[in-house]
Amino acid sequence: MSKSKNETVNVPIQVLQDRPETPHQLIYADQMSAMAIGAFTSRITLAIESHAVGARVPVVTFVMPTAALHQLVAQVNAQLSDADVQKTLTDAFSEYSKGINVVPARDATEQERRNLAGVDSNKNTASVKQSPAEAAPRRPKPGSKIPH
Repeated sequence: MSKSKNETVNVPIQVLQDRPETPHQLIYADQMSAMAIGAFTSRITLAIESHAVGARVPVVTFVMPTAALHQLVAQVNAQLSDADVQKTLTDAFSEYSKGINVVPARDATEQERRNLAGVDSNKNTASVKQSPAEAAPRRPKPGSKIPH
């Protein structure tokens, strides 16, 4: 039986990596940063969120036939809609969340409460904090009488 031109063949990743004529790269991305869909080809750029830069940083752009992109979206939707896949994802997240150690809340110490209230611990008095605009001297309105 001969294989049709459009049939997909599953090949282990190791085989692809060992053959330089079939390059394969594994790339991590947090999100899609750009997409352009045309009649014949579409372009999608994936990015990572970089806290150092404070923005999304593109990591890869791929171009594929728009018809193939449409098939890809249909396959992803079918996978994510499958009840078994949803259960697997839910179970995995539940197991992950069990491993998160939540630090129990504690009451603030007396000193922390005093600091939050603006109380000077040396003088035992509260200080009123003003914004720079409130602390600046106010100018009289034009035409108003200036008290002596």
